[in-house]
Amino acid sequence: MRTGGYIQNDFIKGNAIILIVYNDGGKKWYKTGNNRRLSKVVGFFRSVNGFKYGKVFSYDKNTKTVGQKLFWFNSFQNGFN
Repeated sequence: MRTGGYIQNDFIKGNAIILIVYNDGGKKWYKTGNNRRLSKVVGFFRSVNGFKYGKVFSYDKNTKTVGQKLFWFNSFQNGFN
């Protein structure tokens, strides 16, 4: 049984957490739930003013720990690990 999130067919499955870094150096964490479409999440953050880059990590709700990096994206590119 998986405890953290993973990505399957453009969907975030399970629990994941997103780190967003802004041009001014500020950082913010966002939780995302099960079955969120990855392309919509990335598109939303790319439209935010001051966005620099983001990373999607798996997240274990039971132990409240951040796991491995699943996906990264910036204004022009994206990829897995």
